[in-house]
Amino acid sequence: MFFLGQPFGLSIDKESAVNCVKNDGVSIKRAAEMFAINHTTLMNHVKNYKYNAIGRPTVLTRDEEQLIVHALTKLADWGFGLDRFQL
Repeated sequence: MFFLGQPFGLSIDKESAVNCVKNDGVSIKRAAEMFAINHTTLMNHVKNYKYNAIGRPTVLTRDEEQLIVHALTKLADWGFGLDRFQL
């Protein structure tokens, strides 16, 4: 089952399909049919294709974002909540 926001990585079925192709010599198309996985997706996992990040690079680092979130949360706890126009 597919949910929006599902994290990238191998599910158990994909992992089993990759092992089936690599270890048992089953073709990618046959393994894709057996495990009900798109054959292109399976091929990408078998060949370990890595994709570059999509979109623009972020302006703030993850630590800077967490610092801002922490500060805004503290302000809200103290009764000084800000809306998006005040940021």
